[in-house]
Amino acid sequence: MRYQKFWLTLIIPLMCSCSGGYWDSSRDASRSIQRTEVFPDLAEAEGGVINVKDYGAKGDGVTDDTAAFKKAIERNSIANQGKIIYVPKGTYLVSDTINWPRGENRGDYYKRTTLIGENRDKTIIKLRDSQPSFATKPKAIIDTNHNRANGFFNRIENLTVNTGSENEKAIAIKFNSNNGGGIFDVSVVSGDGRGSHGIDLAGAEIGPLLAKNISVTGFDTGIKVGGGKTNSVHLENINLKQQQQLGIDHAMQVLTIRNLQSSNRVPAILTRKHSATLTLAEAKLEGTDGVEVAAIETEYREDGGGTSGEKKTVETFLANVEQTGYKYTAQVYDCEDGELVNIIQDIEQWTCGSSLRGFSTQTEALKLPVKPTPYLPSNLRNSIVVEEYTGKAIQQAIDTPRVKTIFLPNGKYRVDQPIIVRGSVQKIIGMHAFFDNQSERPTFIVRDGREPTVALERIDDASVVHDSRRSLVVKHASLDSYKNTKRGTGDLFLEDVTLIRTAGLMKTRNQNVWARSLNIEAATGGSQAKITNIGSILWILGLKTENPGTIIKNQDRGKTEVLGGFIYVNQDIPDANPAQAQYINDNSQMSILTRSQVFNQTGYEVLVKEVKDGKVKKLANPDRQAGKVFPYIGY
Repeated sequence: MRYQKFWLTLIIPLMCSCSGGYWDSSRDASRSIQRTEVFPDLAEAEGGVINVKDYGAKGDGVTDDTAAFKKAIERNSIANQGKIIYVPKGTYLVSDTINWPRGENRGDYYKRTTLIGENRDKTIIKLRDSQPSFATKPKAIIDTNHNRANGFFNRIENLTVNTGSENEKAIAIKFNSNNGGGIFDVSVVSGDGRGSHGIDLAGAEIGPLLAKNISVTGFDTGIKVGGGKTNSVHLENINLKQQQQLGIDHAMQVLTIRNLQSSNRVPAILTRKHSATLTLAEAKLEGTDGVEVAAIETEYREDGGGTSGEKKTVETFLANVEQTGYKYTAQVYDCEDGELVNIIQDIEQWTCGSSLRGFSTQTEALKLPVKPTPYLPSNLRNSIVVEEYTGKAIQQAIDTPRVKTIFLPNGKYRVDQPIIVRGSVQKIIGMHAFFDNQSERPTFIVRDGREPTVALERIDDASVVHDSRRSLVVKHASLDSYKNTKRGTGDLFLEDVTLIRTAGLMKTRNQNVWARSLNIEAATGGSQAKITNIGSILWILGLKTENPGTIIKNQDRGKTEVLGGFIYVNQDIPDANPAQAQYINDNSQMSILTRSQVFNQTGYEVLVKEVKDGKVKKLANPDRQAGKVFPYIGY
């Protein structure tokens, strides 16, 4: 196996009239939003959600609901079907692990399943106290199980998991998802502060996935991340407190974090092992009880060994990190010489190695302004459940006067002509809705309507054209493609979105785009890029790609910032004339932090092609098979 280390940083100055950005001490406002998730009273057989109470769960805080949860969830027949298991408000006592549906064959194993609560603070799954099987070795209350690199689009949302008391080896959630999915608006609590760890994201080839708006209280370790070099984990709005050993234990993988708050007497983050990559932007880390350690630590292995060359593979980017109470803010390796660097003061920006030089001599990242993804509640009072699996039926529902929310039952839809999103509609939500490959493209055209913001959620294999000045939110979805028109300048928010088809490209022109956990896998050639930014402001928290092709083309004074990313070179990048560039920056501004992995393939010949004032500069890849660490600064 050949492994290419690639720590790419494009950093160029930005002039912007906007305020804010991930460098500010402000926190994402979505952290304080209390979601209330409601669904229509539609039978499971008719495409509705699976309500655990229909399987005998009481949620009264007295009855053991383990058997009811197992009946609702652990069924082969619902695996890989996009099913949503719904948990109404209540306290549900359990005494054993609740497992994900396995499926009848390997192609179905542990994938496309969502567990969602009605309200994060009022939907509680609680382990009974003093359970012997949770006392001797680590064991999870909720376990999605592991289908290596194929556990697609799993999600746990909007609930609390409490491990009770005297369950010393309990894990609240053991989670895996690939190509998308994640954990959203979840609180994890140890009843007595003990337990193995709160959230386990440590499987091999885990991710890409997003964990957002997460609180972990207690446990030896708050969150464990990583078990291999492949894929990536993206975290945003994380609150850790009262851990006994570590806040976040991070090994090997690409980990990106934005907005971390930690109050602990132990390190907030430990990054370790070969090729671990950490990007941390905006953190407030409080050391308690006179702690004599660093808030952020890196190590190659526990005994402190490892050659300088091995230590140089541990790569770190830190921005806007504030700490109180710790001896050091960070003890981190320099990825040029492998030596340990002690940082005492707050960190505005620190990267473990120097940057390549392009046209620009700027050394700071763009500091693009960041907006939270808008939250649009489902409205049952003014809602319609679509009764047929056709585009015509969806359009009729949209055009019904005063309707706010459209529910699409779980199943496969055929669209014969584009669906126009207009009128009073604010939200179209699938339970999950799949659009077959015979459907007309584009699937949805978003036009002007009465609501300033419209959302498309839980839809798969749809293509979207944004033809409106109003904001568009796309969440928990896989798209065939996205583009906007000349008049489609409304803000775009992408969260947990994948573009996976061969032709699945994204093109944005003269609009503001905020993307969280974006996975784009189209294979392209020539001048076509997976993502084309034409004069837009494009901010991405956590990017993952596969297959050949230029990943981002930034042109016409566009501004692009990628905060953390994993570039999986799983096919040879062919020789071509001109050579295919991994990134193109054409008279624009760009700041990118990504890492590439190569197994037995040939990587990009050109890392970055820069165009400025008629001049062209190509920054070559000196080793297309192995590669080295490349922070990059260019214009």
